[in-house]
Amino acid sequence: LDGWLLISEHFKQWPQTLVFELKNEPSRELHGERLNRLHREAIEVIRRTNPERILMVDPGRWASTDQLGALRLPDDDDRIIVSFHCYDPMPFTHQGAEWVGLGDLRDVAYSEEAMAELTRRLDDAVAWSRRFGRPVHLGEFGVTREARPEDRRRYAAFVSRAAESRSIPWCWWEWKAGFGCWDGA
Repeated sequence: LDGWLLISEHFKQWPQTLVFELKNEPSRELHGERLNRLHREAIEVIRRTNPERILMVDPGRWASTDQLGALRLPDDDDRIIVSFHCYDPMPFTHQGAEWVGLGDLRDVAYSEEAMAELTRRLDDAVAWSRRFGRPVHLGEFGVTREARPEDRRRYAAFVSRAAESRSIPWCWWEWKAGFGCWDGA
């Protein structure tokens, strides 16, 4: 929490367009009540100096929609957006990714049928959002460059349109991991 004390103090005069994400992809044992306690304490610290700033909060288990039901947020704070991540189906989106044990996996083709799990996750997020009156955001999705370019395009179009049709804003993810969409050179 000392980090959020420093960050919130440093950025308190910045425009409200700056959004704080409390913890990106909480993993391992950081879920359920343990994660809720961390969120609650961080929100309290941040709100002392940034009462109007929008905050992004991820559910546990790598921001999984399966963890939305365990998420507990302050009822009196309407400046919180819940961000979830979706990389289904993993054998397609992470083919060639060493860090998840799929380094040798190649030539996994895109298929509309394989997108059923992703569609379910989007629908779950919308249902949760409506039930709790909280906005949701697809904070990460993407597919490695190991996938065929035409399959990457189809996947990107499918996910972005599926999210938009449910009024869910989205972000394609990349950070030195081979998910990039363009050559920045």
